[in-house]
Amino acid sequence: MAVRAETYALARPVPYLLEQGYSDAASSSGQTIQAPIRATGDGALVAPTQAGSTVTITDANGTEVVSEAAVTVSGDVASYTFAAGAPSTAYALGDGWTVTWALVIAGEVYTYRHGAILAQYVPRNVITAADLYGGDGFPELRHAVPQAQGERGDGTGWAPQIDAAYYDLIRRMLRDGRPIWRSREPTGYRGWLLARALKNAADAIPAPEGSQWARLQTRAYHRFRVAEGALRLSYDDDAAGVRRPGEGPIYTAPVGRPRW
Repeated sequence: MAVRAETYALARPVPYLLEQGYSDAASSSGQTIQAPIRATGDGALVAPTQAGSTVTITDANGTEVVSEAAVTVSGDVASYTFAAGAPSTAYALGDGWTVTWALVIAGEVYTYRHGAILAQYVPRNVITAADLYGGDGFPELRHAVPQAQGERGDGTGWAPQIDAAYYDLIRRMLRDGRPIWRSREPTGYRGWLLARALKNAADAIPAPEGSQWARLQTRAYHRFRVAEGALRLSYDDDAAGVRRPGEGPIYTAPVGRPRW
């Protein structure tokens, strides 16, 4: 039996969120989902071959909403864009959906099945690298090497830290305990995303105690705790103006010492 010399994994740690009836007025299309594939040996992105690669999406009843549709490969990442307004409002909101990628890599077909949720609203990742060191970011990061990508960096930039912050937001909404498919736009979610991405970026830089980067990490931590307290989640069954609070800032110190 042949054994593959290299293995690849779908770098998607949370379910896909599919927005019911979404339409982008600027491009007259629906939302786009992606399948970043990474080599399990070194974590590098692996570009699938576009020809022959497909995606199939089924609803909670196992009905194919998208059947072996061709994918697009750009920047080493396979993606699929829904038609405007799809999935339509004919489908019930909820979890149990499945996204199945059949991607051609090095002449072989690799299949990846991943859970999905049909929701009425999906928060977008609104943070860019420029936001990290822009007006309300940390200017120190502009010329910093993102050490999480290697000793000298590899040109990836801060994208992994920003993506990780977005995935953390989805996890935060999922663990709130109420159906994410009934959620509305959270209050303060951009500030939360930015603060989380800043913390991820600061933590990616080696920081000896007392150094500039150690102080930056402390600032990033406290900023994130404040943003966590400002995040408010809301749902369809909430009364008007009601926002469920996020987790407030908590500071601890040894007994007998002042709290900062």
